[in-house]
Amino acid sequence: MKKISFFRFSLFFVVSIFLFSACKKNVSTPAEFAKKYGVEQFDFKFLSTKSHLSFQNQKQELGSKVDMRLAKDSLIWLSARPAFGIEAARMLIRTDSAFLVNRLEKSYSAVDIRSLSQQVNFDGDFKTLQALFLGNVPPLDQSIVPERQEKYFVLKQIYELFETSMYVSRENKKLSKVAVQEKDGMNSLFIDYSNFQVLDGKKVPFKVNAVANFFNQKENKTDQTKIEIEHKSINFEDSDLSFPFSIPSNYDRKELGKK
Repeated sequence: MKKISFFRFSLFFVVSIFLFSACKKNVSTPAEFAKKYGVEQFDFKFLSTKSHLSFQNQKQELGSKVDMRLAKDSLIWLSARPAFGIEAARMLIRTDSAFLVNRLEKSYSAVDIRSLSQQVNFDGDFKTLQALFLGNVPPLDQSIVPERQEKYFVLKQIYELFETSMYVSRENKKLSKVAVQEKDGMNSLFIDYSNFQVLDGKKVPFKVNAVANFFNQKENKTDQTKIEIEHKSINFEDSDLSFPFSIPSNYDRKELGKK
């Protein structure tokens, strides 16, 4: 397995979030939810981070510096530099597609969200992905009534294939945990947000942990992948950021999930 496989997992994670956000009807916006229940969200036009990403699965463990840039509701851009400041991979996520360039393997992967939507009959949702990257509560069905627990408001949604639970801290009014579990299956995704810091009066999580469990049919066992993102700096930008991205003509295309 090549060192850049953690970015392939990231691309799979992107597709997973689009799948998990399917079938929402009569959606409440984050602003409406925040006003109704006092949940704190943060807004931005452009945002940039300098972060460290750690990746671990059964076959490897590695780390990388990662730069991330976001344009609200339109673009997410990531660049990974595992060693010596040399870029190993670059990813661009749009509202309808995601692309990964792997400079170590001289290859690229691409996912057309619209085509995927037609194949599996769901509506992709970029805003959900954006919110979960940042630790904000994504758009939710208006019919959801939060379950009050001692430490959390729990927001549960049930879809045809998955169940999702979002845990909002009653102490700091921020999204703290997300759990996505497949019905009658062994696949799951868990996200935790921590180390909240105040930037420009906004509470922002500086650490994000994701644990994904995928059933390996070939080996008849569950494989686990862990990703930890720790932000070293986060900046809210007033002016346009650049999102440079191109695919060299001599790079081979590789399908998602294949080595």
